[in-house]
Amino acid sequence: MRVLKCIPIFSGLAYCRWPEHRRAFAEVIIGMLFATVPLWLVGVILIFTERGLGVAGAVERVTGQGELYLYSAAILGPILYVVMRERDNRGRFPDALWYVLAVVILLMICVLAVAVSRGGMVWVRPHLAVGVSKYVFLASMILVYLSSAYDKAIDSASAAIKESQADDEKFA
Repeated sequence: MRVLKCIPIFSGLAYCRWPEHRRAFAEVIIGMLFATVPLWLVGVILIFTERGLGVAGAVERVTGQGELYLYSAAILGPILYVVMRERDNRGRFPDALWYVLAVVILLMICVLAVAVSRGGMVWVRPHLAVGVSKYVFLASMILVYLSSAYDKAIDSASAAIKESQADDEKFA
């Protein structure tokens, strides 16, 4: 875990326990499942209605216009709130500046890629821009997961500190 403390964005993993990971994972999976209903439901319908399409073909048809960039941009916004919000406890979000930088870079990639795939810019191949969308979406989901786990760890630590202080006051 000492190695993780030296890597920006991942340093907070050293402070997260299994319950925070479990809650963050459930939150991200359930959130993404419902947020992406239009994508996966249309994909399922295409698989059953078009013969020979298959899963890969359905994924390509559903995400072929750069839709994952729009979803990525939408899920990145709340990270800024989680990272920058004022906390009434002593816990500070680990590597907050790195998170802001990562979000801004990913948002810029999303803007450029949507401009390429939908705006007709010819200096980048649209197929390449759409192919990269899967990686940008994955990176966005990882950032959402990490920020959620760290936020839960900070809240848990704060609750433990407050509980300890309350116990101290009872005995005083």
